[in-house]
Amino acid sequence: MKILLTLDFPPEQGGIQRYLYEKAVHSYAAGDRILVGEAQRSAQHGDGLSCTVSRHANPLSRFNKKWSIANLFFELAALVGRAASPAAIECGNVYAGIAAWALSLVRPLRYSVYAYGGELLGLQRKTPGSVLLAGVLRRAVEVRVISRYGERLVRSAGIQTPCVIDPPRISVAEKPVRGRDFARDGTVNLLCVGRLVEHKGHGVLLDACNTLPPDFDWRLVIAGTGPLESRLRTAAQKYRVADRVAFKEGLADRELAGEYRNADIFVLPSLETSSGAEGFGIVLLEAMAEGLPVIASDAGGIGEVLDNGSCGVLVRPADPAALASAILRLAADPVMRKRLAENGFRRVREQYAWQ
Repeated sequence: MKILLTLDFPPEQGGIQRYLYEKAVHSYAAGDRILVGEAQRSAQHGDGLSCTVSRHANPLSRFNKKWSIANLFFELAALVGRAASPAAIECGNVYAGIAAWALSLVRPLRYSVYAYGGELLGLQRKTPGSVLLAGVLRRAVEVRVISRYGERLVRSAGIQTPCVIDPPRISVAEKPVRGRDFARDGTVNLLCVGRLVEHKGHGVLLDACNTLPPDFDWRLVIAGTGPLESRLRTAAQKYRVADRVAFKEGLADRELAGEYRNADIFVLPSLETSSGAEGFGIVLLEAMAEGLPVIASDAGGIGEVLDNGSCGVLVRPADPAALASAILRLAADPVMRKRLAENGFRRVREQYAWQ
């Protein structure tokens, strides 16, 4: 039996949530279990999986979903106690791994941990929390990272647990569904997808858009939700570009696919901050699979995904002028757009597609 412990899973949205769901679709079978810790126990969600998904919350977890780790611990203990043979236990992130780590202190238990970017940055600080998370990783039989960047973060924290690079994969069509390059009216449609948090760099993107020439016709869709939404809307109004910027939240998969297909250039202006970093960027795969040319910051694991620039334009992080220049250059060069889009689609088909 395989057991996945996770604090990140649909219907909650995000790259990690999609990553773990796809892993479950392709590697979990009837008889396996997924234990999801939530802020508030969601209504039964149509997971579309052959395995059993159980959801757990408690009165404290509504303030912070990490409190649901206690529920995961007790449910895991019950499952392991009833299992006829040792279970293969996977922890969806380092925090979920606390439940497996704690149980392993009182009974023999082997577990692996998925690790990404943001939670690994904190391991450099010797706080009680970081010491605990480092202990979770050291006791694991392996750490599954999504990029070489993630492995470097693990090693820089002095953790020698074996690492397996296990990048996200997505379903990819035989060819991208694109019927045009730029809108018929000449408007350049920019798209940025991601949670509205500091390390995603949306503020840098708005700064860059504010410097675009007055005669350059552009529109920007920012798809995502998060605590910075009000600040970003205020910035768009301050720059007098609010009529060009659309904030879209809660998009269903079909609606998000439509945004990719309506876009001309995908932009991911991520930063490396003390609170987060782009360990991979699954949205890059989604954009590449739709045949979109990409501009992204050379931060975190992004350069690996874009093959060091052969599949997208890499710019310095936190540099609005460089980002604006890349937008103008790509918009003016149809040959470059075509080359990057074709290279990106080929790479996602060969390296990151479910077979």
